[in-house]
Amino acid sequence: MKKEIKFNHNSDSLADALGINEESFALQLAGVMAIYQSMDTSKISKLSQLIGNCVDYNIILMMATRQLMDYVENFEAENGILGNFSNN
Repeated sequence: MKKEIKFNHNSDSLADALGINEESFALQLAGVMAIYQSMDTSKISKLSQLIGNCVDYNIILMMATRQLMDYVENFEAENGILGNFSNN
C-alpha cells in the first residue's frame, strides 16, 4: 500500500518539498547503519528490510529520487542520448 505524501512543489529543495527535517533524516539513517553494522550479516536484503522498517517513507522517496536522477545524469553524460529529458 502506498503511503500518501503532501508535496510542496513551491519549495526550493527536494527535502523541503517532501517535508523532511534534516535532523530526523540524519538520525534515522545513522540508526539504520548502526543496527546493520552490529548485525552478523552482509546481506543487502537485511539492510533493505531495516530501511523499510525504520526510515520514514518520504526519506526513502527522496533517496530513491536522487539516486535515479544521478543514474539518468550519468547515463546521459556517458551516452549523450537523453537530451533534455533529465531536466523535466
